[in-house]
Amino acid sequence: MNNSVKSDSQLVLSAKVRLLQIDSVTLGVAKEQVAAIAEWSEPSPLPFAPELVLGIVCIDGRMMTVLDLGALLNPAAAELRAARRHIVALRGDEQLALAVDAIEDLIQVTPNEFAKAGKVRFLRGTVTHQGAEVPLVDINQLFASVIQGRERRQREAS
Repeated sequence: MNNSVKSDSQLVLSAKVRLLQIDSVTLGVAKEQVAAIAEWSEPSPLPFAPELVLGIVCIDGRMMTVLDLGALLNPAAAELRAARRHIVALRGDEQLALAVDAIEDLIQVTPNEFAKAGKVRFLRGTVTHQGAEVPLVDINQLFASVIQGRERRQREAS
């Protein structure tokens, strides 16, 4: 049984997608890209970090950088944001996590429910769920989307 679906752009999409609520937006993340889901704990702030980086937290022994995608999707609604209730740790070398309001269903996705992404860099497409389009997060583009041209710090050679 094949557990992945490929779009025309050859992006692999898990057959199962975890739905996450951030502000009034529902986003999807492929099940295999979710490392852990934790109750909210206040991230420790990072100096000089972009506004979308809330800070770092330790989840399952790993330091994760917590991102606020709500601020990226709708910067004007910052004053309306509710307190986040969960942190979703993502797999990958960047050790990123998402601040989310609610953890929703795990849904099964079929190839005919997938559509290509629009203009938002960190979204790789959408799936249709209960008649609504749900954007899918491309975790490989998250870091670059948050940094937006800032140079990444590198260690100086000794």
